[in-house]
Formats: sequence, structure tokens, C-alpha cells
Amino acid sequence: MILIRIRFPLLFLSILLFLVGCQKTASTQPVHWSATKEEALSHYKEQLPRVNETYLELMLTTGESVVLVQRKPSTYAIGEFYMNQGQYAFDRTSAWVAMGNTTGAMWAFTTKAGTDYKLKIAKSREDTSSFYNKALGVYMTVSEGDREYNDKNVTNLIAAASNG
Repeated sequence: MILIRIRFPLLFLSILLFLVGCQKTASTQPVHWSATKEEALSHYKEQLPRVNETYLELMLTTGESVVLVQRKPSTYAIGEFYMNQGQYAFDRTSAWVAMGNTTGAMWAFTTKAGTDYKLKIAKSREDTSSFYNKALGVYMTVSEGDREYNDKNVTNLIAAASNG
């Protein structure tokens, strides 16, 4: 009986610690608002050592924009600018995806507005409507909703791009 009395509190405590540890914690970094997108991106770059990162803002035909972040030589992530009362902040919003020795990579992401997209990046032109960026050396296609990697005839939502 004593063994049960000891095990139950230990089991309860273990489960409680596990659940608390699994919760997503709020960022300890306060949001830094800047007057321009460029200043917001500069502030983001200053927060951690960011070696060999390239930033490319992709303006989409849906009116949204996302930023493709490339960490040399071939690791990528998505980021977004946030706007509040005429001020801007920037944050990376997806996990890093390593292309490595493959011909390309594709991953889903959801914007802060709640829109689901898929981004495909490739070393060669695999989609009929892909957008090539010389600075990154990759072809890119952003599509809304779901798609398969081998789908070639998807509508590319990239309207324009600008280096950050």
C-alpha cells in the first residue's frame, strides 16, 4: 500500500512536468518595432549571429508577402513582416529545411493571415511557372493549398521579389 502511495504522486508529478514541458512558451524577446521593413530586418539580423543568410521578399498575387531566408549553402526557411500602427517587425515563421544533395525541397506553411501555402524550391526548372532568383540560385513556386512535388502545372503565386 505504501508503494502505491509513493508511485502515484511520482507518476502524477512526472506527467505534470511532461505536460508543462510540452507547452509552447512565449518568446522572451520583446517585439521590436521599426519604421521600415529594412530596419526591422536589420534588427532581426542583429539578434543572433547570422552568417551567410540571404533574404528575399516574395510578393504574392494574393496580396500577402513572405520572406524566403537562405542560410548558405542550401538551407531555407520562411519569415514574415508584421505591421502594427505603421511600424514593422520581422520574424522567421517556419522551421529550417535543408535541401542538401537533393534536387529540391517543398514544404507547407501558414501565413499570419491564416492562408495555407506550399513553397517548392529547386535547383533546376521543374515547374512550368517557377520563378528563378539568381542571387539564391534556385527556382521557386508558391502555390495555395495542397500539391504534390511532381505536379508541374501549378499556378505560381509569386508576383515579384525583392532582396532584403
